[in-house]
Amino acid sequence: MLQRIQSVFLLTIAVLSALTIALPLATITAGHQVYLFRYCAVWVSFPDKIFSSTFILPAISFLITILSVITLFLYKRRRIQVKLTWGNGILMLAYYVIYGVYFNHISQLLGTAATWSWGIANTFQAINLVLALLSINYINKDEKLVKSLDRLR
Repeated sequence: MLQRIQSVFLLTIAVLSALTIALPLATITAGHQVYLFRYCAVWVSFPDKIFSSTFILPAISFLITILSVITLFLYKRRRIQVKLTWGNGILMLAYYVIYGVYFNHISQLLGTAATWSWGIANTFQAINLVLALLSINYINKDEKLVKSLDRLR
């Protein structure tokens, strides 16, 4: 299972998606108030309370993690692996669309004086998308190799 490079890619996708849930996405400063854009909500740093809920983002990250792990263990069914990885890529794109909607909503609530400081977790889904495309490429290469070996028998 882990001797194939696409398995390493899928495992990396699962780890990075799990880290997206754990790490802050951004820090927003509006006036004297500091807001922390985390996985499930935008928190006001002092007093510690929720400013806006963002529950869909961790749900998508969790789905991406689970789907990557399931895909990892379907190494004998390469066609299904490709379909699930494409589905995972669509979820990654949906993550950024929803993230943009939340960004727009929070920016409107805070006004133009808000300063955004982005966290490293913002890049994880983009890295995951590249890894998913590489994984699909290598899964297809494996499928061609198996078909050519079956033809030789």
